[in-house]
Amino acid sequence: MQLPRFESSPTFRLFTVLAFTVALAVPIALVWIVVELRSEYEQEVSAEISQGWGDEQVLIGPFLRLKVSTPVTASADTTTRDTQTQSYFLAPRRLVVQSASEHEERQKGIFKKPVYVATLQLDGSFKNDLVKFAERRNVDIADIESCSVQIALSYSQTIRSLSGHFAGRELDFEPSSQRLGWGGEPVQARLDKSECIGGDFQLKLVARGSNRQSVALVGDESALVMNASWPHPSFEGRQLPDSYEISPSGFSAEWTSNALARGFASELDENEWLGVTKGSVVGFSFHEPVTLYRMVTRAVKYGFFVVGLTLLSIYCLEMITGVKIHVIQYAIVGAALALFYLLLLSFSEHIGFVASYLVATSVLLILIVGYAWFSTRRAKFSGSLAALLIGVYAALYLCLASTDYALLIGSLLLVVLLAGLMYATRNMVRDAKELDEL
Repeated sequence: MQLPRFESSPTFRLFTVLAFTVALAVPIALVWIVVELRSEYEQEVSAEISQGWGDEQVLIGPFLRLKVSTPVTASADTTTRDTQTQSYFLAPRRLVVQSASEHEERQKGIFKKPVYVATLQLDGSFKNDLVKFAERRNVDIADIESCSVQIALSYSQTIRSLSGHFAGRELDFEPSSQRLGWGGEPVQARLDKSECIGGDFQLKLVARGSNRQSVALVGDESALVMNASWPHPSFEGRQLPDSYEISPSGFSAEWTSNALARGFASELDENEWLGVTKGSVVGFSFHEPVTLYRMVTRAVKYGFFVVGLTLLSIYCLEMITGVKIHVIQYAIVGAALALFYLLLLSFSEHIGFVASYLVATSVLLILIVGYAWFSTRRAKFSGSLAALLIGVYAALYLCLASTDYALLIGSLLLVVLLAGLMYATRNMVRDAKELDEL
């Protein structure tokens, strides 16, 4: 006879609700593990798409490469001399880069990844004083064997086209055997020896890529204008843009730099040039402000709080209306609350997060409210429960959609819950006395 009285005790029921809340942390944690596994798989697929299409593109150049033969050792025989070839790289005096990127989506299975095709127009000029160069390097002008225009790209296999002119004549580019320290793959166009003094150049490059796009401002005076159809850029690199405009259809940004700001000298030997790194570049990455798995993960992180809030709210509703809910029914409702997150993840991979949230919330609402109606046959209780669930999951969505106000919304919900508990348990002492008198 004591066991039924104990089960009907408000205190027992409250601790039962708290125990179920703690126990439901286990299935919620399992859903979290599933989310992490799906997120890792999505990243693997993303990496495969990038490998096939082209990963982040970094452009460094152009440089004017001078190949100079210098004596190795002195010989008594003046008719022959041992020599070795050294390369020197001269930065342009002026460089203007205009980049236009159009992004699209590539899909593998159910996963999509944004990629882009970039068209870069490079204009500028080289002006070299070979006499002073020979004096600085302690060589003879006659020892300059050849020269070429050289640029480096992260992945030369993604180049769709590369053409240009130097001093009024067309350039013919070919692969170079050199590799930069960060893995850049140079291509070069050979020049006549008479063109080593410099001249104006115009280059046009079309290349594919993904994730990010960067350009090194290598000129003594450099300017870069980037336009892209991606509406969520994350600017990064050696310096931020001087100005930019972002709209739903894309963005436009401008950079300027000079010889003091670029991070390396105007004249480099081969070792110095090979050491030019991606730390000298500016650009942007294709930032996605809210990814699907990030949103689902955040929802799961709120899971323990939401489940506890919902069960305690049902307890308050039970105390206020006088409707008795069995312990097993609390367990079934808790299982439905945990199932919400698995439904959210499953649908999100196919129809997007917002639509999935509406579907999962609707399914949860139908299950719990329908179960309450058929269990109690109380329209008022079922209607109040429906309003309660709508309020809780509307507040959860506001927390997910606005990180700036998540703490404020959560705090207000706790205040409302505490007020409800105070109101529901205001007669707990009197109810306990009545139980003792039975």
